[in-house]
Amino acid sequence: MVGTDDSQDALDRALKANAGASCTRGGFNACYNALALARHNDYREGHEKKSTSGAYTLTPLLRLNEKNAAALQEKMNEFTSVTNTLESYLSTHLPAGCQMSFYTAEAGASAAELVKSHAATDSWYGGGAHYDDATGTYRAASDAAAQKKADAYTRMLWRGTKTVAFGIKGT
Repeated sequence: MVGTDDSQDALDRALKANAGASCTRGGFNACYNALALARHNDYREGHEKKSTSGAYTLTPLLRLNEKNAAALQEKMNEFTSVTNTLESYLSTHLPAGCQMSFYTAEAGASAAELVKSHAATDSWYGGGAHYDDATGTYRAASDAAAQKKADAYTRMLWRGTKTVAFGIKGT
């Protein structure tokens, strides 16, 4: 499966695509968006179906929605509440039609480190451990935290998902 072999293919493509360019363009971190998009597509390519005419991808490659990336980053940057969480805030301030998968880095991780990593995408895909692809059901129906992880995984692979956007607080 492409993307789960710890290869650097997605990172290499994203870095080459942004070589020499400023990462902050159009109101969002274009370098991180390219990296995360490439990693998402690596995972999606791994979900293929074999047929007599060869393999085809069940989940077509995603495209970046720059408008939503800029809107998401704007909302992340303006968040200042001390009584509310960023995740809760974003759940009511997302661009229309968006779904959200949220990742919180471990204590001490910097935004600069996250921009160059697959931590969020790999975490979301890891939610597949809580989802049964064969039956389309949660593995632990009564575990809300596990269901949330499984939901992030399925959002990555929905055939109907055509575009994505990413943001990192502090970039």
